[in-house]
Amino acid sequence: MAKAYIVGTCDTKGAELRYMQKLIEATGVKTCLVDIGTSGRDGRAVDVSAADVAAHHPKGVGVVLGAMIVAVRLAPWPRPSPISYDPDAISAA
Repeated sequence: MAKAYIVGTCDTKGAELRYMQKLIEATGVKTCLVDIGTSGRDGRAVDVSAADVAAHHPKGVGVVLGAMIVAVRLAPWPRPSPISYDPDAISAA
């Protein structure tokens, strides 16, 4: 059976994407809703999350989602080491 992939930014167009999904499913075609939004504001269930999509970026999910990464639970990915601050290393010019 055919499947329609509905791909869009659910954070800004979630209602419209879900409306299209409902219309397509009413014809008997299965759907897969794929979120490619980067703000995470929608918060409703999708079949493929923006974090799942971003995880395929060659430089990692953090490059795509930035600060939103804190709110997303993913499998471990390479993280940079923490930045340390040494006030003694700073000298007056």
